[in-house]
Amino acid sequence: MKIPIQHERLNRTINRATKSFSIIILSIRKYFLTGILVLVPLAVTLYIMFFLFQLTDGILGVAVAKSIGYRIPGLGLVFTALICVAVGLVAQNYFGKKVIDAQGNNFPLLIKYIDANSDLSVQVHPGKEDVEKMGKGNSKKEFWFVFGSNEGKLNIGFNKNTNKDEIKNHIDKGSLQKILDYKTVKRGETYLINPGTVHAICSGSFILEIQEPSDTTYRLYDYDRIGKDGKKRELHVEDSLKCLNTKFGFEVATSERYQEQTVDNTRLLPLTKNDKFFINQFKVAEKFTTQSGGDYFEVITIVEGIAEINWGKETMKLYEGDIVLIPAKMWDFTIHGQCTFLQINTPTN
Repeated sequence: MKIPIQHERLNRTINRATKSFSIIILSIRKYFLTGILVLVPLAVTLYIMFFLFQLTDGILGVAVAKSIGYRIPGLGLVFTALICVAVGLVAQNYFGKKVIDAQGNNFPLLIKYIDANSDLSVQVHPGKEDVEKMGKGNSKKEFWFVFGSNEGKLNIGFNKNTNKDEIKNHIDKGSLQKILDYKTVKRGETYLINPGTVHAICSGSFILEIQEPSDTTYRLYDYDRIGKDGKKRELHVEDSLKCLNTKFGFEVATSERYQEQTVDNTRLLPLTKNDKFFINQFKVAEKFTTQSGGDYFEVITIVEGIAEINWGKETMKLYEGDIVLIPAKMWDFTIHGQCTFLQINTPTN
């Protein structure tokens, strides 16, 4: 009986040693690759700068020296700096000009996953007109894709026709939930949350949220939760009522319904087309080739299955939940594998 036990102990020792060795190798590999990623761009940049300096100082420096009769020290460095400025001007005013003109200097989208382990606050976001009237904040439109649900619920709008006086009365009494519209949701459902729509993500819901890049949020109700300061978390009742739309509900928030199309054995369903973002859902049977358009970026999110994206000679494996930014200049790319993905981009004009 001792021999098997000794063998078992020996095997466990070997396995632990193998795992430890594998971890060490993986760590070394990670640090090695990180070092390369840091050093290679730096080395290439230094080489290019040195090459430009040698070129400008050798050609222009000699030409200037012949013209004025003596050599000016550091002239090559000045010309190199001017070349860098010129390249920067061209890059900013040509390659990124259309995006910057359309969206400003801020990235025009905020995309995140929300895994609600508890009920989130009941809130509302202002629209553009509300922001102008109130003189503060930023507008915020949201789109929800239900990524998963464990009997999770969402609140969108009210369960009856109401008015701001009644809403204020319920807020004061702590009974706002009585007039809120709740629904148990399922994976794959989509909702467009326009500014002014009261809403809340409840426990058990796992949501992919696509929105304007704004953090302006006004809370109407927060379940009397206590903040870090020991007091009830702040509500924004006055601001909420100024931008609240009392008639919005689940039916209005349900995404626009478009006709599904079939392109190259891939099912395409537009989910929303509004003034802030366009979202299309693709169900790929085998592969689908598309292009970024050359002027504007897009974002790809895998919501079901495993995929592989190919562009040129490059390949990247994508898993459910992965989010990838497709640069404007990527042009053609192909999605391989049986999967469902969302294509997200912004209006071009």
